[in-house]
Amino acid sequence: MLNKDYLRAAVDIDGLVRSGATECSRVEVVLNRVRDDGGRLRASAEALGLQVAGLIPEDEAVSACDLAGAPLSRLPGDSPAMQAVRELVGRLL
Repeated sequence: MLNKDYLRAAVDIDGLVRSGATECSRVEVVLNRVRDDGGRLRASAEALGLQVAGLIPEDEAVSACDLAGAPLSRLPGDSPAMQAVRELVGRLL
């Protein structure tokens, strides 16, 4: 589901950064709970001028951890969300 309110909030934050109102030098968004290839969501973000850092897929293991009150660090290594986060961190660091 495309939540345009979150994208609009990201646009507002990006505007603050670009205006020099913060010490941040750039804004990138991470799109999460993506249920398909994320093309439509990525296109919507980019059409609003946002830079997309990465996509985290919808993952039932995340919901299971949440319901159990367990930290996400306990996700199995083959979890799609965990793999996407590791890839994203690797690119950003």
